[in-house]
Amino acid sequence: MRFLVGIVISGGRVYDPLNGQFGVERDVYIEGDIIVDRCGDPQRVIDAQNKSVLPAGIDLCSHVAAFGLNLTRYIDEFPLADEISALYNRAGYLHINEPHMTVSTADYVQRELSFLSNVETSASLVLDLRDFWREIKRGFDQQAGEILGALLESTGACGLGVNQSSVEYDQMWYRQRNVKSDAFFRFFGAFAKGRGCRIMMEIAAGDFPFDAIEDPAGFHLNCRGADWDDALSDRRLIDLMARGLSLGISSDDIWGPMEVSIGACNFGEDLNFGVGLVNPLTISSASGSFEIKAMNALDFLLQASPEAICFSPGSPHRDVLAGYSKILAWLLRSSLRPVSRSGDFPPREYSISDVAMITSSNPAKVLGLKNEGHLSKGALARVAIYDFDEKTPDAALEGKLGLCRYLIRGEHVLVDDFEVEGS
Repeated sequence: MRFLVGIVISGGRVYDPLNGQFGVERDVYIEGDIIVDRCGDPQRVIDAQNKSVLPAGIDLCSHVAAFGLNLTRYIDEFPLADEISALYNRAGYLHINEPHMTVSTADYVQRELSFLSNVETSASLVLDLRDFWREIKRGFDQQAGEILGALLESTGACGLGVNQSSVEYDQMWYRQRNVKSDAFFRFFGAFAKGRGCRIMMEIAAGDFPFDAIEDPAGFHLNCRGADWDDALSDRRLIDLMARGLSLGISSDDIWGPMEVSIGACNFGEDLNFGVGLVNPLTISSASGSFEIKAMNALDFLLQASPEAICFSPGSPHRDVLAGYSKILAWLLRSSLRPVSRSGDFPPREYSISDVAMITSSNPAKVLGLKNEGHLSKGALARVAIYDFDEKTPDAALEGKLGLCRYLIRGEHVLVDDFEVEGS
């Protein structure tokens, strides 16, 4: 690893949507761990002519440390810890978030994350709402904020996640503990507003309480899975996104050889793990047609606003990363979309700035990372440089999207002319 006092990224086209820079040709200066106006005596000048300079990627929903994941490494050749960072770095990612940490699995998850080098890591704490029915019914107050804050601190979590939208008991003598969805969203919306981040939800389409969310801006739906693929659900979801809800779409949910979900499935067909929640974590072989899932995801991405989308690999599996690049290429160029369905899609195309938004700027907002996801003065220097621009031929675009030429983390050049550090 090389330690550089100062780095200049020279002449690149900068895509920094949070600062209104949509392909501006300018230099980017780095000293220490931050971006500065200018550095006096740079130790390295990187020629970025005809290249795209973006904030490094942030994966909100990377399943790399969930309880029981080691078993999938044997089942499906899931990469080991020392491979995961290199795969993410090669794709231009420097921050990955594990979405399935519970109070009971926090030590395990944090230990797994500590094995990952050359990426920053975080985890979302998933709560069992039955443990908080009193607080939710009473409404958010200082005491509730202190309890939740203490849980985040003790587990090292960056924020909260929920896989329920209400609290319900079947037993008659527990009915007084039930909490309706509107009370749930008021409670957690107030918590999110106070902390400057969003509550990450993973709730199936059939259970999603569309009408109960008074202020969607405090919430992020972490996974739009295959069960959302109907026109009515999509329309209602897009309406909520227009009012502030953010949404995650993961390449792993489309191309992944394994599926991870919350909830009991048919035993004997799936592998189920108890993770301290009401429902088990289920790992199973992927079902359905990959092509159909990809077409449905593309159609939705073209209908929704990129300002509300977080798109990510979702796992470092090689097949998933290849599919991730394919979806991005389809978004950028209508000419690359499958001919058989090309007439079915909205005609719009994403810009490179939109790609920066959905892979970095928006995920940073969800996690409350104020110094990441942009290239402002004083921001953490997390920069990915790709060997493509608006003029890149169609035939070359997909391969260049999933392979950054340079990846910079402060003073460290982790990918140097396509070579991953340490490989």
